[in-house]
Amino acid sequence: GSFDAVAPAPGLVTASNATVPVSALDRRLAGQRYSMPEIAALIRKYARRYGFDWRLIMAQAYQESRFDQSARSSKGAIGVMQVLPTTAADSSVGIPDIYRLENNIHAGNRYLRHVRDRYFAAEPMSELDKTLFALAAYNAGPARVESLRAEAGRQGLDRNAWFDNVERIAARRIGRETVDYVSNIHRYWSAGRFADEQRARPVPAVRRVRERRDAGWLKPVICSIGRGGAIRCNLN
Repeated sequence: GSFDAVAPAPGLVTASNATVPVSALDRRLAGQRYSMPEIAALIRKYARRYGFDWRLIMAQAYQESRFDQSARSSKGAIGVMQVLPTTAADSSVGIPDIYRLENNIHAGNRYLRHVRDRYFAAEPMSELDKTLFALAAYNAGPARVESLRAEAGRQGLDRNAWFDNVERIAARRIGRETVDYVSNIHRYWSAGRFADEQRARPVPAVRRVRERRDAGWLKPVICSIGRGGAIRCNLN
């Protein structure tokens, strides 16, 4: 995310301190090139492991970095999932070397799962809102999102609903970044699910054939090849 979601622990290496020169990080990231199938396969793997729809994580990765493992933000976030080294090193995540694609995607999924489970799993909100709030916390930090929820409640809004409620407070207090972040991911995710649903539906002509077959209207056709190559079919 763009904000530091986990407070830095003493002695942890970050992209902005002198322990690891930024130029060295840049060189290390710039040398990595990955194909989209490689990225998608890893996203599927770790989304499945942490109980997420892989299309959600694809949408988040696109929003974070456009699937670019060489991306590094001005705040020091790294890679496809834009994970901060301090976040990856925290005990709630504990994934080393996020400069590697697989570790980066692993860390992003594990952190999103940690945030959802710790801060929102027991809250009286829909499953969708638990995910939306987890995304907001990934971007803005759990403590900040909790303060936004509290303010929404004080102002007569639903503290357990992101759209049209807490997002309004977020836009007012911290600007459009987190609001657009969650909205864009939800939009990409919804588009991906809709596209898959459409691909799974047979075209009308195929659907009609299947309906007739299932109703017993279609009989088996037996064909044979006769002398001279003539094809004869029994349509009974």
